[in-house]
Amino acid sequence: DEIRERASARRFIGRAYVGQGRAAEGVTELEAALELFREAESPYDVLNLLQDLTFAVSSQGRYGQAVAYLSEALPLARRLGSPPQLADVLNSLGWIHDVRGEFREALRRYEEGIAAARHAGDPRSQANIAEGMATVYRNLGDYQRAEFFYDVAWRIASEGRPSLAVLILAARADMYRWQGDGARALSLVDRAWGLAEEKGLDIQQSGLLRLTKGMALAETGDLDRGLELLSEAISFLEAQGARGELARGHFLMARAQLLSGQVHRAAEELRRALSLGQEMGTIQFAVVEGQHATELLELGAARGLPMCRSVLEQVERLRALAQELVQGGLEERAASHEPLEIYALGEGRVVRDGRPISSTEWRAAMAKELFFYILLHGPVERDAIGVVFWPDLPAEKVTSNFHSTLYRVRRAVGGDAVVVRDGRYGLGVDYWFDVDEFESVIERARLLPPSDYQAQELWQRALELYKDDFLPEVERGWCVPRRERLRDQYIEALVEAARCHETRGAFEEAVVRYRRALEEDELREDVHRRIMRAYAELGRRSDALGQYHSCREILRRELGVEPSLETRELYRQVSGVSPG
Repeated sequence: DEIRERASARRFIGRAYVGQGRAAEGVTELEAALELFREAESPYDVLNLLQDLTFAVSSQGRYGQAVAYLSEALPLARRLGSPPQLADVLNSLGWIHDVRGEFREALRRYEEGIAAARHAGDPRSQANIAEGMATVYRNLGDYQRAEFFYDVAWRIASEGRPSLAVLILAARADMYRWQGDGARALSLVDRAWGLAEEKGLDIQQSGLLRLTKGMALAETGDLDRGLELLSEAISFLEAQGARGELARGHFLMARAQLLSGQVHRAAEELRRALSLGQEMGTIQFAVVEGQHATELLELGAARGLPMCRSVLEQVERLRALAQELVQGGLEERAASHEPLEIYALGEGRVVRDGRPISSTEWRAAMAKELFFYILLHGPVERDAIGVVFWPDLPAEKVTSNFHSTLYRVRRAVGGDAVVVRDGRYGLGVDYWFDVDEFESVIERARLLPPSDYQAQELWQRALELYKDDFLPEVERGWCVPRRERLRDQYIEALVEAARCHETRGAFEEAVVRYRRALEEDELREDVHRRIMRAYAELGRRSDALGQYHSCREILRRELGVEPSLETRELYRQVSGVSPG
C-alpha cells in the first residue's frame, strides 16, 4: 500500500507538470510512478501510467516512444479485459496512426475502440474516438462523414467536456477554412476562444486557438493580425516544448508569409517545419495541410528545400487514398452490422442493430433455444444437437426438425448468424455476450485484493451483469451445469463485494451483501460467520448471536449437523460463553 501511495503521488505530480506544459518534468515523474506500480504488481495502474506517458511524450512530438508505450499497453488492456481502458488505448493508437498518416489502420483502431466504448457504456471514450474518426475523414477530404462524427462527439463534449469541445470547434474551423469558408471558420474559432476563456483553458488558447485563428485571419485578408497570432502561438509552443504543434505552426506561418508576399520568410519557416518533422519521424502535418498549400511546397522544392518533393508526392498518394476510401469505403465496412448483443443472465435476449428480436420473429421457443445452444457449444455437429433436442425421434425426422428450426434462427437473427464448417455449426457473426463479460469480470476481480478499489468496481460490475439465473426459461438439462456454475460465481461476487465493503469499514453494506448471498445458499456457514463478525464490529452483539442461532437451526434442519468448531469459537468470542 505504501508503494502504491508513493506511486500515485508521483503520478499526480507528473500529470500536473504535463497539464502546465512542463512535459519533460512530467515524463520523469510518470516514469518513476510506472516503475513503482510495476513493483507493486498493479496491472491496472501500469496500464493507466502507460496511457499518461503516451500523452506526455506525444505532446513533445516523440511519437516513436508513444508507440512503444502503446505496444505494451494494448496486450495488457486485452488481457485485463476492461472495455473502458481498452477503448482508451485503441483511441490513442488511432490518433498515433493518424499523425503518421496511416489512415486505414487509424480507422480500424478507432472502430474497434468505439465498439469497446459502447459495450462499456462509456460516453467519454465514445466522444474522444468519434472526434478522432472525424479528424481522419476530414484529413481525407470526406467532409460529410467528418461532420457526422464531429456531431456525435459534440453532443457529449458540449455537456461537460470543455477541453474536447474546444478541440472539436478548432478542428471544424480548419475544415471550413480548407473549403474556402473563412467566415464560418472564424465564427467557430471565436466560439472556441470564448469557451477557453470561460473555462480557464489557457494552454489551448495560447497554442491551438492562436494557430487556428491566425491562419483563418491570414486567409481572409487580415494578414497583420493573422501573422501576429501565429507568431505568438509559435513562441508559446516553443517554450512548452510542444514540437508536434510547433512544427504545424511553422508550416502555417510559412503559408501566411507567402500570402503576404514574403517569399524568403516563407521558405525559412517551411524549412523549420520540415526539419522538426524529420526529427519527430513524421511530416504528416505538412502532407495534410499541404493538400491546400501546394504552391508553398512547390516554392520549397524550387528552392531546393529537403523533403518538399517528397511531401508533394505524399500529397498525391493521400489524394488517391482519399478517393478510394471516400468512394469505395473500407472493405471491412462494406455491409457490416453492429455486433449482436446477447443476454442469457435472465431470460434470453438477442439485440440486433440496436433492436431486441421479438418472440414473434423467433416464431418458436425452440429456435431461440437452439441459437443459445450453438452459441455455447459450437462448433457442434448436427447429430449431437439432435441427441439433445430430439432424442426419441428417428434420424430422418431429426434432420427435418433441425433444418426447419435452423431456418427460423437464421430468419430471426440473420442469414449469416449460424454457419457450417466441416459439418459443424457455429456462430458466424461478431457478438457481445453477457455471460462472457460476467465470467471475464470475475476472473479479473480474483486477481485483486479486497482493499483494491478496482476490485470493488469489478465485483460490483459482476453483480450488475447477473440479472437472474442463466436462461431460466430453458428446461432441458443441457444448460443446468452452466446455470449452477454461474450461480456459484454470483454468490462469490456477493461475498467478495461484501469483503470489499468490510475493508473500508462499511459493515452495514457488507451485511446486506452477505444476506443476499445466504438467500442463494443458506448453508454457507462461512457467510454466517462473516455476518457475525460484521455485527460485532458494529457493536450489535445481540444481532451477532442471533445470526449464530439462525445458522445452527438451518444446519440442524437441512443437514442434521451442528455448527463447526470455528463457528462455535466465534460465538464464544462474541458472547463470552461457550454455546449450549
